[in-house]
Amino acid sequence: MARLGIMEAAVRLGVSTDTIRRRVRKGELPAIRDNHGQWRLDLPDDAAPGVPMQLGESGLVPATLPPAHAATQDAYAGVADALRAQVADLQARLDRAEAREVKARALAEQQGRELTAAVARAAIAEGEARGAREAAAIEVRVVRELLAEARRPAWRRLLWWT
Repeated sequence: MARLGIMEAAVRLGVSTDTIRRRVRKGELPAIRDNHGQWRLDLPDDAAPGVPMQLGESGLVPATLPPAHAATQDAYAGVADALRAQVADLQARLDRAEAREVKARALAEQQGRELTAAVARAAIAEGEARGAREAAAIEVRVVRELLAEARRPAWRRLLWWT
Protein backbone atom coordinates (compact mmCIF):
# COMPACT_ATOMS: atom_id res chain seq x y z
CA MET A 1 0.00 0.00 0.00
CA ALA A 2 1.20 3.45 -0.89
CA ARG A 3 0.23 6.49 1.12
CA LEU A 4 -0.31 9.32 -1.36
CA GLY A 5 -1.55 12.88 -1.40
CA ILE A 6 -4.70 13.89 -3.27
CA MET A 7 -2.81 14.97 -6.40
CA GLU A 8 -0.74 11.77 -6.59
CA ALA A 9 -3.84 9.63 -5.97
CA ALA A 10 -5.70 11.46 -8.75
CA VAL A 11 -2.86 10.79 -11.16
CA ARG A 12 -2.58 7.15 -10.09
CA LEU A 13 -6.34 6.57 -10.45
CA GLY A 14 -6.72 8.63 -13.60
CA VAL A 15 -9.35 10.98 -12.20
CA SER A 16 -9.44 14.62 -11.15
CA THR A 17 -8.51 15.90 -7.71
CA ASP A 18 -12.13 16.99 -7.22
CA THR A 19 -13.26 13.39 -7.79
CA ILE A 20 -10.78 12.19 -5.16
CA ARG A 21 -12.04 14.77 -2.64
CA ARG A 22 -15.66 13.87 -3.40
CA ARG A 23 -15.00 10.14 -2.95
CA VAL A 24 -13.16 10.81 0.34
CA ARG A 25 -16.15 12.83 1.63
CA LYS A 26 -18.54 10.01 0.68
CA GLY A 27 -16.30 7.47 2.39
CA GLU A 28 -15.57 5.57 -0.84
CA LEU A 29 -11.82 6.09 -0.44
CA PRO A 30 -10.10 5.56 2.92
CA ALA A 31 -8.11 8.67 3.84
CA ILE A 32 -6.65 10.30 6.94
CA ARG A 33 -5.32 13.77 7.68
CA ASP A 34 -1.66 14.09 8.54
CA ASN A 35 -0.14 16.48 11.12
CA HIS A 36 -0.15 19.29 8.55
CA GLY A 37 -3.83 18.91 7.71
CA GLN A 38 -3.18 17.28 4.34
CA TRP A 39 -5.24 14.29 3.22
CA ARG A 40 -3.31 11.04 2.73
CA LEU A 41 -4.88 8.10 0.91
CA ASP A 42 -3.82 4.47 1.14
CA LEU A 43 -3.84 3.04 -2.37
CA PRO A 44 -2.82 -0.47 -3.35
CA ASP A 45 0.45 -0.81 -5.24
CA ASP A 46 -1.34 -2.45 -8.20
CA ALA A 47 -3.49 0.64 -8.86
CA ALA A 48 -2.54 1.57 -12.41
CA PRO A 49 -2.94 5.03 -13.93
CA GLY A 50 -6.24 5.50 -15.69
CA VAL A 51 -7.82 2.36 -14.19
CA PRO A 52 -10.77 3.29 -12.01
CA MET A 53 -10.69 1.86 -8.48
CA GLN A 54 -13.61 0.93 -6.28
CA LEU A 55 -13.94 0.06 -2.62
CA GLY A 56 -14.16 -3.69 -2.17
CA GLU A 57 -14.27 -6.01 0.83
CA SER A 58 -10.48 -6.01 1.14
CA GLY A 59 -9.98 -2.30 0.38
CA LEU A 60 -9.53 -0.63 -3.00
CA VAL A 61 -9.64 -2.96 -6.02
CA PRO A 62 -9.69 -2.19 -9.76
CA ALA A 63 -13.23 -1.66 -11.00
CA THR A 64 -14.55 -4.12 -13.55
CA LEU A 65 -15.43 -2.58 -16.85
CA PRO A 66 -18.95 -2.94 -18.12
CA PRO A 67 -19.33 -4.68 -21.51
CA ALA A 68 -20.30 -1.41 -23.21
CA HIS A 69 -17.01 0.04 -22.10
CA ALA A 70 -15.12 -2.90 -23.61
CA ALA A 71 -16.90 -2.33 -26.95
CA THR A 72 -15.96 1.33 -26.76
CA GLN A 73 -12.36 0.34 -26.14
CA ASP A 74 -12.47 -1.90 -29.23
CA ALA A 75 -13.81 1.04 -31.25
CA TYR A 76 -11.03 3.25 -29.86
CA ALA A 77 -8.49 0.59 -30.77
CA GLY A 78 -9.84 0.58 -34.34
CA VAL A 79 -9.59 4.36 -34.50
CA ALA A 80 -6.07 4.21 -33.05
CA ASP A 81 -5.06 1.65 -35.70
CA ALA A 82 -6.52 3.86 -38.44
CA LEU A 83 -4.64 6.85 -37.06
CA ARG A 84 -1.39 4.85 -36.90
CA ALA A 85 -1.87 3.87 -40.56
CA GLN A 86 -2.54 7.50 -41.46
CA VAL A 87 0.57 8.61 -39.58
CA ALA A 88 2.63 5.98 -41.43
CA ASP A 89 1.21 7.18 -44.76
CA LEU A 90 1.94 10.81 -43.91
CA GLN A 91 5.47 9.89 -42.83
CA ALA A 92 6.05 8.11 -46.15
CA ARG A 93 4.74 11.17 -48.02
CA LEU A 94 7.01 13.41 -45.98
CA ASP A 95 10.01 11.21 -46.73
CA ARG A 96 9.24 11.33 -50.47
CA ALA A 97 8.79 15.11 -50.34
CA GLU A 98 12.10 15.51 -48.51
CA ALA A 99 13.82 13.33 -51.13
CA ARG A 100 12.34 15.53 -53.89
CA GLU A 101 13.52 18.62 -52.04
CA VAL A 102 17.07 17.25 -51.79
CA LYS A 103 17.07 16.54 -55.55
CA ALA A 104 15.68 20.00 -56.30
CA ARG A 105 18.33 21.66 -54.14
CA ALA A 106 21.08 19.69 -55.88
CA LEU A 107 19.70 20.67 -59.29
CA ALA A 108 19.44 24.32 -58.23
CA GLU A 109 23.03 24.31 -56.99
CA GLN A 110 24.23 22.74 -60.26
CA GLN A 111 22.28 25.29 -62.33
CA GLY A 112 23.69 28.07 -60.14
CA ARG A 113 27.23 26.90 -60.82
CA GLU A 114 26.47 26.69 -64.56
CA LEU A 115 24.98 30.19 -64.51
CA THR A 116 28.01 31.58 -62.69
CA ALA A 117 30.31 29.99 -65.30
CA ALA A 118 28.17 31.43 -68.14
CA VAL A 119 28.32 34.90 -66.59
CA ALA A 120 32.10 34.60 -66.30
CA ARG A 121 32.37 33.52 -69.96
CA ALA A 122 30.15 36.44 -70.98
CA ALA A 123 32.33 38.87 -69.04
CA ILE A 124 35.43 37.50 -70.76
CA ALA A 125 33.76 37.78 -74.17
CA GLU A 126 32.66 41.32 -73.36
CA GLY A 127 36.23 42.23 -72.43
CA GLU A 128 37.52 40.72 -75.66
CA ALA A 129 34.86 42.59 -77.63
CA ARG A 130 35.78 45.85 -75.92
CA GLY A 131 39.44 45.24 -76.79
CA ALA A 132 38.50 44.48 -80.40
CA ARG A 133 36.41 47.69 -80.57
CA GLU A 134 39.32 49.75 -79.24
CA ALA A 135 41.70 48.13 -81.74
CA ALA A 136 39.22 48.80 -84.56
CA ALA A 137 38.89 52.45 -83.42
CA ILE A 138 42.66 52.85 -83.53
CA GLU A 139 42.76 51.32 -87.01
CA VAL A 140 39.98 53.67 -88.17
CA ARG A 141 41.91 56.66 -86.79
CA VAL A 142 45.09 55.55 -88.60
CA VAL A 143 43.18 55.00 -91.86
CA ARG A 144 41.57 58.48 -91.57
CA GLU A 145 44.96 60.07 -90.97
CA LEU A 146 46.38 58.24 -94.00
CA LEU A 147 43.38 59.28 -96.07
CA ALA A 148 43.74 62.89 -94.97
CA GLU A 149 47.42 62.72 -95.85
CA ALA A 150 46.60 61.24 -99.25
CA ARG A 151 44.12 64.04 -99.95
CA ARG A 152 46.72 66.80 -99.39
CA PRO A 153 48.35 68.10 -102.51
CA ALA A 154 51.65 66.50 -103.39
CA TRP A 155 53.66 69.73 -103.05
CA ARG A 156 52.36 70.10 -99.43
CA ARG A 157 53.35 66.55 -98.64
CA LEU A 158 56.90 67.35 -99.74
CA LEU A 159 57.10 70.46 -97.59
CA TRP A 160 56.71 69.10 -94.17
CA TRP A 161 56.48 72.47 -92.40
CA THR A 162 53.29 73.42 -94.14
